[in-house]
Amino acid sequence: MIENPQISAVLEYIEARERELGEQAGQLRSRIGELTARLDELDAESENLPITRKTLLAIPAPAPAEETSRLTCRTTRPTGRYSPPSATQAGR
Repeated sequence: MIENPQISAVLEYIEARERELGEQAGQLRSRIGELTARLDELDAESENLPITRKTLLAIPAPAPAEETSRLTCRTTRPTGRYSPPSATQAGR
């Protein structure tokens, strides 16, 4: 042990400061990890949006309303009650 009280006090301060800095650095590393994960999520979504846009723009425009109703009338039988078109009818 060091006999000089001034040096002992400085060494104690250095040890306490090292602990504080270690704790702060650990907290920052943890926060950086959280922010990196969030950034990865945002990047992935940003990459998906242009693909979604391209897909939507590639979908053919629907047939004009007159043609659609004429096609629907030919493919369905009247039942007296409304029922939404089935998935196969909607895709035609």
